[in-house]
Amino acid sequence: MAGLTHLTSTIALIATLEWTSLKYRSLIGNLAFLSFVFGEILITLFAYMARNWQNLLWANTIFIGISLLLVCFTDESPLYLYSKNQYTRLERLLRRMAKINGRQHIDWYPVFQELLNTQLSPTVRKKQLTFTQTIKQFVSHSTTIRRILIVGFIAFTETLLYYKISYGLATMKISPYIGILIGAIVEALGYITATVFMSIRLGRKYSFIIFTGLTS
Repeated sequence: MAGLTHLTSTIALIATLEWTSLKYRSLIGNLAFLSFVFGEILITLFAYMARNWQNLLWANTIFIGISLLLVCFTDESPLYLYSKNQYTRLERLLRRMAKINGRQHIDWYPVFQELLNTQLSPTVRKKQLTFTQTIKQFVSHSTTIRRILIVGFIAFTETLLYYKISYGLATMKISPYIGILIGAIVEALGYITATVFMSIRLGRKYSFIIFTGLTS
Protein backbone atom coordinates (compact mmCIF):
# COMPACT_ATOMS: atom_id res chain seq x y z
CA MET A 1 0.00 0.00 0.00
CA ALA A 2 2.83 2.40 0.85
CA GLY A 3 4.48 1.58 -2.48
CA LEU A 4 1.26 2.36 -4.37
CA THR A 5 0.93 5.65 -2.49
CA HIS A 6 4.48 6.61 -3.40
CA LEU A 7 3.81 5.64 -7.03
CA THR A 8 0.72 7.87 -7.09
CA SER A 9 2.63 10.86 -5.71
CA THR A 10 5.40 10.28 -8.27
CA ILE A 11 2.89 10.27 -11.15
CA ALA A 12 1.31 13.48 -9.84
CA LEU A 13 4.72 15.17 -9.56
CA ILE A 14 5.76 14.13 -13.08
CA ALA A 15 2.46 15.33 -14.56
CA THR A 16 2.81 18.66 -12.73
CA LEU A 17 6.34 19.20 -14.03
CA GLU A 18 5.30 18.26 -17.58
CA TRP A 19 2.63 20.95 -17.46
CA THR A 20 5.16 23.57 -16.35
CA SER A 21 7.60 25.52 -18.50
CA LEU A 22 11.34 25.34 -17.80
CA LYS A 23 11.31 28.84 -16.32
CA TYR A 24 9.00 27.90 -13.44
CA ARG A 25 9.72 24.16 -13.11
CA SER A 26 11.85 24.42 -9.95
CA LEU A 27 9.29 26.68 -8.28
CA ILE A 28 6.36 24.44 -9.17
CA GLY A 29 8.27 21.35 -8.05
CA ASN A 30 8.86 22.86 -4.62
CA LEU A 31 5.23 23.98 -4.42
CA ALA A 32 4.24 20.37 -5.11
CA PHE A 33 6.32 19.23 -2.14
CA LEU A 34 4.73 21.96 -0.03
CA SER A 35 1.36 20.55 -1.05
CA PHE A 36 2.55 17.19 0.31
CA VAL A 37 3.26 18.93 3.62
CA PHE A 38 -0.22 20.44 3.54
CA GLY A 39 -1.56 16.90 3.10
CA GLU A 40 0.33 15.79 6.21
CA ILE A 41 -1.26 18.60 8.20
CA LEU A 42 -4.70 17.86 6.75
CA ILE A 43 -4.62 14.15 7.56
CA THR A 44 -3.41 14.98 11.08
CA LEU A 45 -6.44 17.24 11.57
CA PHE A 46 -8.69 14.49 10.17
CA ALA A 47 -7.19 12.00 12.64
CA TYR A 48 -7.59 14.42 15.55
CA MET A 49 -11.25 15.09 14.74
CA ALA A 50 -12.16 11.49 13.91
CA ARG A 51 -10.35 9.75 16.81
CA ASN A 52 -11.34 6.52 15.08
CA TRP A 53 -9.34 4.61 12.48
CA GLN A 54 -12.38 3.62 10.39
CA ASN A 55 -13.78 7.16 10.35
CA LEU A 56 -10.35 8.45 9.34
CA LEU A 57 -10.27 6.02 6.41
CA TRP A 58 -13.70 7.20 5.26
CA ALA A 59 -12.67 10.85 5.50
CA ASN A 60 -9.53 10.16 3.46
CA THR A 61 -11.48 8.12 0.91
CA ILE A 62 -14.00 10.93 0.35
CA PHE A 63 -11.22 13.51 0.00
CA ILE A 64 -9.28 11.30 -2.43
CA GLY A 65 -12.46 10.58 -4.41
CA ILE A 66 -13.04 14.30 -4.94
CA SER A 67 -9.47 14.74 -6.18
CA LEU A 68 -9.89 11.81 -8.60
CA LEU A 69 -12.99 13.44 -10.07
CA LEU A 70 -10.95 16.57 -10.71
CA VAL A 71 -8.24 14.51 -12.41
CA CYS A 72 -10.84 13.04 -14.79
CA PHE A 73 -11.38 16.53 -16.22
CA THR A 74 -7.65 17.27 -16.55
CA ASP A 75 -6.01 16.96 -19.96
CA GLU A 76 -2.79 15.10 -20.63
CA SER A 77 0.27 17.30 -20.80
CA PRO A 78 1.42 18.62 -24.21
CA LEU A 79 4.71 16.77 -23.78
CA TYR A 80 2.89 13.46 -23.31
CA LEU A 81 0.67 14.01 -26.37
CA TYR A 82 3.73 14.93 -28.41
CA SER A 83 5.63 11.82 -27.31
CA LYS A 84 2.63 9.66 -28.31
CA ASN A 85 2.30 11.38 -31.73
CA GLN A 86 -1.24 12.54 -30.92
CA TYR A 87 -0.88 15.76 -32.86
CA THR A 88 -4.59 16.49 -33.33
CA ARG A 89 -5.24 16.42 -29.58
CA LEU A 90 -2.03 18.37 -29.05
CA GLU A 91 -3.19 21.15 -31.38
CA ARG A 92 -6.60 21.38 -29.69
CA LEU A 93 -4.92 21.56 -26.29
CA LEU A 94 -2.46 24.24 -27.41
CA ARG A 95 -5.30 26.31 -28.88
CA ARG A 96 -7.15 26.18 -25.57
CA MET A 97 -4.00 27.03 -23.62
CA ALA A 98 -3.27 29.97 -25.93
CA LYS A 99 -6.81 31.27 -25.48
CA ILE A 100 -6.57 31.05 -21.68
CA ASN A 101 -3.16 32.75 -21.66
CA GLY A 102 -4.32 35.50 -24.00
CA ARG A 103 -1.94 34.52 -26.81
CA GLN A 104 -2.62 35.28 -30.45
CA HIS A 105 -2.69 32.62 -33.16
CA ILE A 106 0.47 34.03 -34.73
CA ASP A 107 2.37 33.66 -31.44
CA TRP A 108 2.43 29.87 -31.43
CA TYR A 109 0.87 28.25 -34.49
CA PRO A 110 3.70 28.86 -37.01
CA VAL A 111 6.19 27.30 -34.58
CA PHE A 112 3.85 24.37 -33.97
CA GLN A 113 3.37 23.89 -37.72
CA GLU A 114 7.13 23.91 -38.27
CA LEU A 115 7.59 21.34 -35.51
CA LEU A 116 4.86 19.19 -36.99
CA ASN A 117 6.34 19.31 -40.50
CA THR A 118 9.75 18.39 -39.15
CA GLN A 119 8.37 15.51 -37.10
CA LEU A 120 6.37 14.07 -40.00
CA SER A 121 9.17 14.45 -42.52
CA PRO A 122 10.31 11.06 -43.92
CA THR A 123 13.96 12.03 -43.45
CA VAL A 124 13.62 12.42 -39.69
CA ARG A 125 10.85 9.93 -38.99
CA LYS A 126 12.14 7.32 -36.59
CA LYS A 127 11.23 3.68 -36.58
CA GLN A 128 8.78 2.83 -33.82
CA LEU A 129 10.50 0.51 -31.34
CA THR A 130 8.76 -2.33 -29.58
CA PHE A 131 8.66 -2.47 -25.79
CA THR A 132 11.43 -5.10 -25.70
CA GLN A 133 13.63 -3.05 -28.03
CA THR A 134 13.05 0.05 -25.92
CA ILE A 135 14.08 -1.77 -22.73
CA LYS A 136 17.14 -3.22 -24.45
CA GLN A 137 18.17 0.21 -25.73
CA PHE A 138 17.62 1.72 -22.30
CA VAL A 139 19.64 -0.92 -20.43
CA SER A 140 22.52 -0.75 -22.91
CA HIS A 141 22.88 3.02 -22.46
CA SER A 142 25.61 3.21 -19.81
CA THR A 143 25.25 6.94 -19.16
CA THR A 144 21.55 6.61 -18.36
CA ILE A 145 22.13 3.61 -16.09
CA ARG A 146 24.88 5.46 -14.23
CA ARG A 147 22.64 8.47 -13.66
CA ILE A 148 19.80 6.26 -12.43
CA LEU A 149 22.11 4.54 -9.96
CA ILE A 150 23.32 7.90 -8.64
CA VAL A 151 19.77 9.23 -8.27
CA GLY A 152 18.68 5.96 -6.64
CA PHE A 153 21.51 6.18 -4.12
CA ILE A 154 20.57 9.78 -3.33
CA ALA A 155 16.93 8.74 -2.84
CA PHE A 156 18.03 5.88 -0.57
CA THR A 157 20.08 8.33 1.52
CA GLU A 158 17.09 10.67 1.71
CA THR A 159 14.92 7.78 2.95
CA LEU A 160 17.44 6.98 5.69
CA LEU A 161 17.40 10.62 6.81
CA TYR A 162 13.59 10.67 6.74
CA TYR A 163 13.30 7.62 9.00
CA LYS A 164 16.02 8.95 11.28
CA ILE A 165 14.17 12.25 11.79
CA SER A 166 10.79 10.49 12.11
CA TYR A 167 12.21 8.16 14.76
CA GLY A 168 13.54 11.18 16.66
CA LEU A 169 10.08 12.74 16.68
CA ALA A 170 8.53 9.44 17.81
CA THR A 171 10.81 9.27 20.86
CA MET A 172 9.70 12.71 22.05
CA LYS A 173 7.16 12.48 24.87
CA ILE A 174 4.55 14.65 23.19
CA SER A 175 1.21 14.10 21.49
CA PRO A 176 1.63 12.25 18.17
CA TYR A 177 -0.59 14.87 16.51
CA ILE A 178 1.74 17.67 17.64
CA GLY A 179 4.75 15.58 16.57
CA ILE A 180 3.41 15.21 13.03
CA LEU A 181 2.54 18.92 12.84
CA ILE A 182 6.05 19.85 14.01
CA GLY A 183 7.54 17.55 11.38
CA ALA A 184 5.32 19.04 8.66
CA ILE A 185 6.18 22.64 9.59
CA VAL A 186 9.92 21.91 9.70
CA GLU A 187 9.64 20.05 6.38
CA ALA A 188 7.91 23.05 4.79
CA LEU A 189 10.61 25.39 6.09
CA GLY A 190 13.20 23.01 4.65
CA TYR A 191 11.62 23.12 1.18
CA ILE A 192 11.47 26.91 1.25
CA THR A 193 15.06 27.25 2.49
CA ALA A 194 16.32 24.77 -0.11
CA THR A 195 14.57 26.73 -2.85
CA VAL A 196 16.28 29.94 -1.72
CA PHE A 197 19.69 28.24 -1.56
CA MET A 198 19.29 26.71 -5.04
CA SER A 199 18.36 30.09 -6.51
CA ILE A 200 21.69 31.65 -5.47
CA ARG A 201 25.24 30.76 -6.51
CA LEU A 202 25.32 27.50 -4.60
CA GLY A 203 23.07 25.78 -7.11
CA ARG A 204 21.59 22.33 -6.64
CA LYS A 205 24.71 20.24 -6.06
CA TYR A 206 26.26 22.28 -3.26
CA SER A 207 22.85 22.94 -1.68
CA PHE A 208 22.30 19.18 -1.55
CA ILE A 209 25.72 18.64 0.07
CA ILE A 210 25.08 21.32 2.71
CA PHE A 211 21.60 20.15 3.72
CA THR A 212 22.55 16.47 3.72
CA GLY A 213 25.48 17.30 5.98
CA LEU A 214 23.25 19.28 8.34
CA THR A 215 20.69 16.47 8.69
CA SER A 216 23.08 13.50 8.87
